Amino acid sequence: MDQLSTNGEAAAAVRTAAVRIVIRGVVQGVGFRPFVARAAASHGVSGWVLNDAAGVEIHVEGSAAVLSAFVEQLRSEPPAAAKISHFEVQPAKPVRLLDF
Repeated sequence: MDQLSTNGEAAAAVRTAAVRIVIRGVVQGVGFRPFVARAAASHGVSGWVLNDAAGVEIHVEGSAAVLSAFVEQLRSEPPAAAKISHFEVQPAKPVRLLDF
């Protein structure tokens, strides 16, 4: 196996954890999705964020430690106009996303 393949496999192994985050409340029209995207970039995680009728759903992948820090930032530093009524984190199956 060449060095590039070995490094790629090592990086993939680090991204083996994933979580699904569901946040409900006043999270639309307050800059919540851009906030999530900035937090994802600062933590170097991959995934996505979507609005739905009741709030936002997030799928994020990375190491367990990084995911924990990402979730804590979402909980503790939401946009000022956001009013979170429900915050749920569930384990998810990694799909090996490359970016956010």
